Amino acid sequence: MNQVDESLKKEFENFDFSVEPERDLWPGIESLIDANDQIDSDNNVIALPDTRKNNSSLPNWLPYSIAASLILCTVSILFNVFAYQKLSDMNTEQYVQVKEQLDQMALLEQQHSLVRAEINQFLLKEEKLLDPNLIIEIRQALHAIDSASRELKAGLNADPENTHFSDMLNEAYQQEAGILKTLRASKGTRI
Repeated sequence: MNQVDESLKKEFENFDFSVEPERDLWPGIESLIDANDQIDSDNNVIALPDTRKNNSSLPNWLPYSIAASLILCTVSILFNVFAYQKLSDMNTEQYVQVKEQLDQMALLEQQHSLVRAEINQFLLKEEKLLDPNLIIEIRQALHAIDSASRELKAGLNADPENTHFSDMLNEAYQQEAGILKTLRASKGTRI
């Protein structure tokens, strides 16, 4: 045994069992036992005395506060439903705008690929007729256009709603188309 158990055992042995309570507790215990023995014959529930407070003790403002709370909840739910519906409509409009912009960008990319292929094909065929310095300048211009278009595409991916990126990308591709136009015009002449 540990020390606590030994001290409890010692206290128990020294306890004075002759001490009685100041008053008789049995009548209160007996009345509770008698109340619990009264069983409702219909559903076997113990019938206890009604200890609820009278409804007249409720404050007058309580029903009004409950009604106000219900109205406030209803209004906030309706507000949230309408706000969600409006947000949903806005998201649909934004989706359509972004989709149109992406479709335009895909068409622009397709046109760019055709222009670039034609420029490369032209440079391969006409390389002997063109000035080597001009070819270097054309390749540098194409490289600058490629770098700019990569950065503009990254900007568009980060912020698809920004029309400045798509406008600048379109302008860069137009410069490339201008180079092709100049090359076609000079076909057969040494520049």
